[in-house]
Amino acid sequence: PYDAGYHFNLSWLYYWQAESDSAQIFRHLDRALELEPNAIEYRIGAGLLQEMGFQDTSAAFLHYERALRISPELLDAPFFADLQQRQPERAALLIKTVIQQLKEEVNNNYNTIFAARLSKLLLTNGDTLAAQEMLERVVLELPDLNRPYYYLANITLQSRDTALAISLLNKSILLERTDYLPFLALGELHFARRFAQKAAPRSAIQYYKQAVKNWLNEKTLHSERTAIRYLQAPKVNNDLVINRLMHYCKSKFDINEILTRIAMLYQELGQAEQAQYYRSLAAKAPDEILLQEVN
Repeated sequence: PYDAGYHFNLSWLYYWQAESDSAQIFRHLDRALELEPNAIEYRIGAGLLQEMGFQDTSAAFLHYERALRISPELLDAPFFADLQQRQPERAALLIKTVIQQLKEEVNNNYNTIFAARLSKLLLTNGDTLAAQEMLERVVLELPDLNRPYYYLANITLQSRDTALAISLLNKSILLERTDYLPFLALGELHFARRFAQKAAPRSAIQYYKQAVKNWLNEKTLHSERTAIRYLQAPKVNNDLVINRLMHYCKSKFDINEILTRIAMLYQELGQAEQAQYYRSLAAKAPDEILLQEVN
């Protein structure tokens, strides 16, 4: 009764059974959100169920608003790209609403976590200067957060200060080695330099590979909770019945494109066998690629 993932999965299973009534569906969905009200996967899943399953857009956007307040990374996720296609005006209003809410929170009762979230929203919304000022304050107040360094690196790259950007990305990695975004960014930097610097291709390969491994090794909230609740490691990282929901709610990562780039780099280095291996891997569907295949 206290397993939010169980209730979330059950709500969707009941929905997929045509004979199930809505009361049964929402009883489990509400229980999941009661147990884990800030779980992004459950919030987005609940919103999609309301919007796509029951055509209740207003109820759906309440879930989307709550999720965006908690995780502004959603703006970079496949979920939000699709939302902008389906509901462009409401998606734009959603961003403005959450920015205004967080501005009021920060101005009236300053909180560093809210400031960090607001800075990401401002950055994505094009207010780079305000975002940079806020991020610089955030890293002074909470130096152990890794993402602010990643976002500052992205801002720094706009002014072409590559050395500082690399330093910031390495700092982000030092704080959280399981985050795929800083590794991806470093891979992109070295990929762009591959004809100018002799070591760049091999560096790009290593950073790209680690980004792929981290992305493949992402875990759902329920999977992480299971290890604690049941005192044993779960057999799978992604245990949601909506198989792609986990990555759907995280920053976009085109694993096939990155594997193709790794193959290209190996080809340029004259390692034809490795190049062919990664071309074959890149031809697979994302959910068919296994962590142990990236060597």
